[in-house]
Amino acid sequence: MFIDVDPVGHIAENARAGTRVEGLRIKATDYDKLSENTTRYALTLNTKSIDGSDVFRIDEITADIYLNVDNYLDREKTPHHNLSVIARDSGDQSGNLQSKELKITIIIDDVNDMPVSVGCRAGPRSPGFGEVDCFCRDR
Repeated sequence: MFIDVDPVGHIAENARAGTRVEGLRIKATDYDKLSENTTRYALTLNTKSIDGSDVFRIDEITADIYLNVDNYLDREKTPHHNLSVIARDSGDQSGNLQSKELKITIIIDDVNDMPVSVGCRAGPRSPGFGEVDCFCRDR
């Protein structure tokens, strides 16, 4: 049933709700009805946020996966999420439904969330000369 798959996607850890996971390719075909797209997709395994909401959502027709909540992803705490997608067809003439499950991984891309700090301080002064020490610190 799955005919075109790249099960690894990426999303930045500072992504906002509604951001599409990049790099995933999920495509399934209903071989009983090749002339029409009757395949529907759903997430069967999803990460839950602190309040119990699904962290990701899937478009049931395109299989595109989107971030569903704000301010949840943190690469330092969870560098990737494992999800499962199920593709279901509309059934054959006898009403037999077919489905297939696919495991996918969403990698959280790091964003420098600790910006560089810059500081300067005056050094010892000589007559007619000034000295300033400047520094940068990456946290």
